Amino acid sequence: MLSTPHRPRRSLLLATAGVVAVVAALGAFLPAYLAYATDEGARQLLGSRDGGDVALDIALPLDAVDPAQQDAAVRGAIEAEFGPGGAGLAISVHRTVAAGTISTPIGAVIVTSIPHLDDEAVLDAGAWPRTAGDAAIEADSAGARATDAGETLEVGGVALTVAGTWRLLDDRDGRWFALPQPPSPVDGESRTRIVVDEATLEKVARGAGVEVTAHWTVVPNVATATASGLDGAVAAWRAVPAALRSAGVDVDELETSGRLLPTVLVARAQAAAMATAPPLALSTFGIVALVALVEIARLLGATRTSELTLLWSRGASRRRLITDAAREVAPATVLGALGGAVAAAVALAAVGGVSMLRDGAPSLVTASLVAAVAAAAIIVARTANDARALDAPVRRRDPRLAATGRAVLVVVAVLAAAVSGWQLMLYGSARSDAGIRASADPLAVVAPALCLIGIVLLLESALLLARRPLERWAARTTRATRSLVVRGLVRRRGFALTPILLCALAIGQLVIAAGYTGTWQAASAAASARHEGTAVGVTGPVGSLTSDVMARVSAIPGVGAVAPVSVQSISVAAESTALVTMSAPALAELGDPAIPDLADAVAAMTPAQTGGFVAPGDSVGVSLDWAGGPAEATVSGVFADEWGNIASSAFEAIRFDDGAGTVRVEVPGSDGAATGTWRLAGVDVVAAAPPASGSTIEVTGLEVDGADVAPGRWDGGDLGDYPLPLERPETGNALLVPPGIDGVRLVAVPVPAPPPVVVSALFAERTGVEVGDLVPLVLDSFTGPTSVRVAAVVQAVPGAGTPVALLVDLRSVLPVHLIHQRQTPAPDRAWLEVTGQTDEVIAAVREALPTAYTVDGTAVSHADTAATASAIALWIGAIGTSLLALGAVAGVAGAQAWSRRDESDALRMIGLTARRQSGARVSELAIACGTGSLIGVAAGASIALLLVPAVARGAVAGTDLGSIAPATDPLWLAVSVGGFLLALAAALLLTAPRPQGSAGRTGER
Repeated sequence: MLSTPHRPRRSLLLATAGVVAVVAALGAFLPAYLAYATDEGARQLLGSRDGGDVALDIALPLDAVDPAQQDAAVRGAIEAEFGPGGAGLAISVHRTVAAGTISTPIGAVIVTSIPHLDDEAVLDAGAWPRTAGDAAIEADSAGARATDAGETLEVGGVALTVAGTWRLLDDRDGRWFALPQPPSPVDGESRTRIVVDEATLEKVARGAGVEVTAHWTVVPNVATATASGLDGAVAAWRAVPAALRSAGVDVDELETSGRLLPTVLVARAQAAAMATAPPLALSTFGIVALVALVEIARLLGATRTSELTLLWSRGASRRRLITDAAREVAPATVLGALGGAVAAAVALAAVGGVSMLRDGAPSLVTASLVAAVAAAAIIVARTANDARALDAPVRRRDPRLAATGRAVLVVVAVLAAAVSGWQLMLYGSARSDAGIRASADPLAVVAPALCLIGIVLLLESALLLARRPLERWAARTTRATRSLVVRGLVRRRGFALTPILLCALAIGQLVIAAGYTGTWQAASAAASARHEGTAVGVTGPVGSLTSDVMARVSAIPGVGAVAPVSVQSISVAAESTALVTMSAPALAELGDPAIPDLADAVAAMTPAQTGGFVAPGDSVGVSLDWAGGPAEATVSGVFADEWGNIASSAFEAIRFDDGAGTVRVEVPGSDGAATGTWRLAGVDVVAAAPPASGSTIEVTGLEVDGADVAPGRWDGGDLGDYPLPLERPETGNALLVPPGIDGVRLVAVPVPAPPPVVVSALFAERTGVEVGDLVPLVLDSFTGPTSVRVAAVVQAVPGAGTPVALLVDLRSVLPVHLIHQRQTPAPDRAWLEVTGQTDEVIAAVREALPTAYTVDGTAVSHADTAATASAIALWIGAIGTSLLALGAVAGVAGAQAWSRRDESDALRMIGLTARRQSGARVSELAIACGTGSLIGVAAGASIALLLVPAVARGAVAGTDLGSIAPATDPLWLAVSVGGFLLALAAALLLTAPRPQGSAGRTGER
């Protein structure tokens, strides 16, 4: 039986317990934490969005024969696909019935049936409907203002008694998005939503002759939603129509809506990004743990050699030797596993509470058992090997065989690193299963760890080439301490190479973690910035952001100004392309600074000249010459600011004397312009009386504030229902107003030149265009193609949301819109200049606009959830690696001190005191650890420069980032590396042998 462990074995067994504890703790905590972070990120994403972004809707004509059976069939089909047997997503299904818009004495009304309305709304006045024929009107509507409780209202030939008025508790809840919208304070329409029971609604619909539609709105439960459940929602939603057919539901008129699936795609990209973190964080950690345990087992074997030999010579069997070794190491592994499990349990409970601890219990048990069994197996296997060597004939070990084995190991490690690194650089760290499910590439995500171990082994092997020169130098030196240190490093390579390897891996992992954090967060921020374009924006249905809506948003406290942005889907060279139209000054001012090529895009898209004339004062003088027109007319100015906002002045009367007239038109208030300055972009002229039949008016001259406008700088169109451009005569530059037209718009145009456009790199690649090429592009739906010039190619067009896109300055398009359309097309998006607290502004905008409008932007997006959680996981893995290295190095230091106890007296005899011997041994370890740290910095920096950008590219799924510049987090790098080195120095000093006195004379040999 082995004797009681002495000091060196005790230090190594303590190191074993520490390694097992760290492995068990991180092996249990990291998977559970990342699963929790993935689900939490999905829940945060759902919570940050509202309306149609978090819901899906099925609409079918109401089955008038058996609506209850139709409802049961639809609910059953939805539950079968989304429930536990399908996607596993907790959802709520809300059924609401609505009739079409009906005209009544109080205006247009929308009749709906909302079950349990008293749970979804608050009573504003009166009482809730109790009997058939009772109705409740939505508060703040035109109908509510025109009626009182108790009055009778006839709708569709049915007399309804107004019981009271109500207001939704949360009109941005996803369940309401698909219903006919309530009265909007910004769209100018007067609609009133009336709620009645379903039987009454059917009578009203029959009397009014309108169709009745049943809606089933599917809303995920945010509190219990999981990333896996959301991921399954895509396939579930696609399978719903087939499930409805199988349930006997007529789906010929099925309509589906909702934007939950794009939200799911964002959550899926986050999940794929975080799926790369566990193997990336644990692979290097696992390698270091394995190396640490192997080295500890080797050192334990070295300390047991004489004892094993003695016991074997006394007749102890090999099985007895192995059993005794297992008994000796078992308490250390068990205590380490228990300590790691307790630490992981405390961390899980602190981060995610009891639920996270419960979910992480399987990984807690598994990691603890695996860590304990693996450590014991490695150490016992080493003892078995040493015991087997005692039975074998004594033979001298061939050093060439050991060198060959080491060379083979290095070559295999380098080849594995090269293959995995090449795979990572080519394809990234995430892969897609037919575009449906994104996942981590197992070979690519371990590439940084394999490359780290490969580079470290390669550089460590290179150090062996310096062995002979160092031996010769040690023989020549006259300083005993230096000779002792150098020969200790060269001749005891086992003690020297282990600290070198462990420190190199630990430092390398810290450098990789810092590079990973900086690069991934920068890439994520750039992807989010390119996709959203700006910090806070508003998106609505096509053409919904009218001037009234824009003015309402501008008036919200904390909003400085608003820039119109239009995103259209067009076809260019047979490519489906997003055309983004906005002004360059707005992009420069409101574009997210994280967009890498923002300045290049702004400079390239800016036209050389813009139409219009600066209006610095309160009014602008307009002089007009025309022939053949009436003597009286009215004139209005059309103004535009630098961001593309449009405003018109009131019409002012003008009288023509001999065909010439002058009038001053008021300039809109400066607070309405983004830059405080308006430009006169056009002049509307409407004759007071229709021109004589068959006569043609010739507009021959235009002056603005007394300055004559060159004929080539202005153009025009009529103000009819279908505006057409004005023609010019065969000679001269007048504009001809055709007979029957009594209103024209004169538009200031820039010098004719192809407008500059910026194209995305993918558009340029697919179409083959280059900078300077001319591309035909339809700038207005009422005109033919216009030649535009490619001014720049950028990686992605800001705000396009797709990698194939074009960007054109709104000021280049505005004259075309003014000529060909009486009302310039309203955009579908607006970027906001936020001057107040961002969160408060976002909440105020949501409150001010109906649910059809969505607040978006990088300040709203939670796209960095994956980057943050993954970076935290990698730092945890790096810190765990450092702890393993520190424990193993401390164990090596203790074993080294014990192994040299017999040479202490001999060294004293040549004049080396105990203090100097202790200093020499500390110097040996310090040199080894310092060398390993330098190797780790070199290896980690190489990987951070070459491989980490590829990891970031794969993590930001679905976004074409192009080349990603490596970045680092200097603060965390300095703190982590500095902390590790300080802890290492403390460990070396604490484990250094204590001087026990001296003998002989102190001096040099």
